[in-house]
Amino acid sequence: MEELAKWHTLNRQWSEELRRRTKSLVQRRLAEEITQDDYVLFRQLTNEDSLECRRRATLLRDQVVRRSWAIERNRAAIGEL
Repeated sequence: MEELAKWHTLNRQWSEELRRRTKSLVQRRLAEEITQDDYVLFRQLTNEDSLECRRRATLLRDQVVRRSWAIERNRAAIGEL
């Protein structure tokens, strides 16, 4: 479970970085520091990263649920002996 907690923390940090990157990208576009084409390209890449980040979050959540369920099942089985 400790390993899952570590991965969860890393994924949250990545998610926060993606939000910061998106905010910066929008600000740069509004300030006309980048072209519309560059904005669209960078936004597409950021969206792909965001999808992967959410996919990993889902996998991590599912693993926590599975392992928690297995731990509880084992505790119940030991209690029954």
